[in-house]
Amino acid sequence: MKEYNETDAVKAMLAALPETSRDTVSEDEMLNVLDIIWDWYEDNGQLDLDSDEELDVDALTAHIIKLLAKDKESPITREMVPAIVEAEIAYEATLDE
Repeated sequence: MKEYNETDAVKAMLAALPETSRDTVSEDEMLNVLDIIWDWYEDNGQLDLDSDEELDVDALTAHIIKLLAKDKESPITREMVPAIVEAEIAYEATLDE
């Protein structure tokens, strides 16, 4: 099993965006989203090794959209969030290969 690498996760998340959007979203903005994702994982028991709960992607996506809406300067739109979340989850899946 490979170790989680934030830089690789951010690259995957940026690559999921339309090419025109990649120029407007910085790696720092993606790191912010990554922090939101991992905080949500922690708050919802997703980091517990014994947890059998399935990841609620819709709830995670809604949570990110809600928090980003409070950041009026974030270039990440609500339309971008589902692709970003799916890319991060897909990156995580590559660690098990």
